[in-house]
Amino acid sequence: MAFNITKTRNLFRLCFEPWFQEMASMSASGSWSAKDNKAFERALAVFDKDTPDRWSNVAQAVGGGKTPEDVKRHYEHLLRDVRHIESGQVAFPNYKNIGVYDEEKRYYTLFQFF
Repeated sequence: MAFNITKTRNLFRLCFEPWFQEMASMSASGSWSAKDNKAFERALAVFDKDTPDRWSNVAQAVGGGKTPEDVKRHYEHLLRDVRHIESGQVAFPNYKNIGVYDEEKRYYTLFQFF
């Protein structure tokens, strides 16, 4: 079986393009720190789907200049990620046998197509 670099590149882009677009979108609306995410989780527990002005309340609770649109988009990304995980579209990583060298090699292989 011959290795076809063009097919591999196209497959890689098909799989990871949505992720790259999401990262660009998140950069445009600001980054989310661990502290932001914790505040986001707490706010979602307080302001459920029936709360009037839910996204404004969540944005205010998160702080850091997040807008209602930012927190709603973050919530939609979270839902999409959960659906992907639950549907088996995201493989669970095998951490037990990975060393530093293996990780560096994996990243090099992963990003050499760009």
